[in-house]
Amino acid sequence: MVNTLEALAMVGREEWGKMLHTGWPASPNWMPVYHTPSFLVVHHTVTSNQWQPLAAVQAIWRYHALTQGWGDIRYHYLIGQDGVIYEGRWRGQQPVNIYVEGGQTMTSNTHKVGLTLLGQFEPSAANPPPAEPTPAALEALVKLLGAICFDLELDPLGKALHPLEGKTYPIISGHRDHYRTLCPGRNLYNLLPDIRQQVAAEIQRLQEQEPPEPEPPPIPSPPATSQIALEPREAQVAWGKSVWPNLLWGDDDLYVGAWGDAVYYSLIEFTLPEKIRGGVITGLELSLTGQDDVYLRETEGTFQAVLLEAPLRGGTTTTVPFEQLRQATAIANFLPPLSAGNLKPGTENKLSVDPAGLDKVNLAAAGGVLAIRLEGPSSGRRLFAWDSGYGEGGLLKKPVLTLQYQ
Repeated sequence: MVNTLEALAMVGREEWGKMLHTGWPASPNWMPVYHTPSFLVVHHTVTSNQWQPLAAVQAIWRYHALTQGWGDIRYHYLIGQDGVIYEGRWRGQQPVNIYVEGGQTMTSNTHKVGLTLLGQFEPSAANPPPAEPTPAALEALVKLLGAICFDLELDPLGKALHPLEGKTYPIISGHRDHYRTLCPGRNLYNLLPDIRQQVAAEIQRLQEQEPPEPEPPPIPSPPATSQIALEPREAQVAWGKSVWPNLLWGDDDLYVGAWGDAVYYSLIEFTLPEKIRGGVITGLELSLTGQDDVYLRETEGTFQAVLLEAPLRGGTTTTVPFEQLRQATAIANFLPPLSAGNLKPGTENKLSVDPAGLDKVNLAAAGGVLAIRLEGPSSGRRLFAWDSGYGEGGLLKKPVLTLQYQ
């Protein structure tokens, strides 16, 4: 059996995955099951059409393998907007007609190969905004489908009965043909009839020529990772309590927790340099120095830092009501949550955003300011203060937000 797919330019797992390090290259949480495919199922990833393809593939792997606990990426192949094809789910050394079962069509994965275009192509969706598949991505999809169909002797214009499900599907189909979903989005799904015809023409072309010599895959150089440490200005640190109408800005303390009938929150905002707004944030760490535990009378409860969807003060001098801070939407958590045993005067607490939340971090960063709310127990006598770096009684240890970005 020929292996036309092997000659197709593709970025292998060992290249795009070499920065991930966790359980690489196998799929430790999902015992591999192998089959001969009868159907090629087209998907979209519902990620931003503006996201750099390499970063998107790595982020999807983190979400599937780590956040969801599946151990590996669900798709067999991924295609970027620039037409670059990425090898997906770990397959091992198998013959050309043997594939590892994927996880792309929920409970209906056997005898199916999942191919996905990076991006959002459903016009009824609002976030991320939809778009049309790029010509480069569609050309790569046709070549990939053609190579697989040619190698496996599948008819791209035909249909077949699934041997286990008892249902008939097109050989080349969309995710929505197999499961109740909008995937791969109407803008892509409506192109499938024409794509099938183009794949048939590609197979005809392959039949009329000798298999080409394998070409080395294009290996994109991953962007260099840079790091920067940011400190807030005095007008960007504040605290308030539920019995006050507004926040107090520029004090030496950042109070968090509860005391009596009052709940205390603090707010820290960081203005981002222009070079970060135009890049991709790959890591986020917040450093806080303990100021005062004189009110930390009880040990129950945890203290937490969360990233807000949007800044409350931003670059203005507006007064922010306490209730506005309490009700602001949080989109990512800094880990770990802290107990009373972690909170001591002069102790530095370092908290990081879970990698699975970095896509939301990048959405928030597009506005130029990252806002962080400090919160704790909502009742009792558990009140702690971190240093703001300002005011008359502080330690002059400002909060530091360290960002890794590409």
